[in-house]
Amino acid sequence: MKRSQWGRRYGRPVRLGKNPTKPTTRILATGNDAVRLLEHLYQHGAGRTSGPRVQALRQIMVQNYHRDQAGRLRWRTAEKEGGPGPPPSSRAVVSPYDTSARYARHGHIISRKGFAAHLTQTWAPTAPT
Repeated sequence: MKRSQWGRRYGRPVRLGKNPTKPTTRILATGNDAVRLLEHLYQHGAGRTSGPRVQALRQIMVQNYHRDQAGRLRWRTAEKEGGPGPPPSSRAVVSPYDTSARYARHGHIISRKGFAAHLTQTWAPTAPT
């Protein structure tokens, strides 16, 4: 792929909206590029396939894409839509930079990627000495 093609394809983020035809095409093109990259690394990478970035990419691909009966790459849709469905958010990798970060939703408004911590506080009438 030429640099000008790379810039057009990956120069802006993909967001699904009300008319998902073009973003879906971009998502599938990105997936096919990632599959080609992984195949190239496994064929010619000699020792580079066990690195954390390659393993994160492989895991992200497995959780977001699947092959249909004809062998074509497809975006995973919700099980209620007849697709194989993505993994639960407690197991899904949401960042290639930190594979232990997770996606969380609080109610209908707040959603975030990262870590959740639950803190408690205790109080005693006397201070420690």
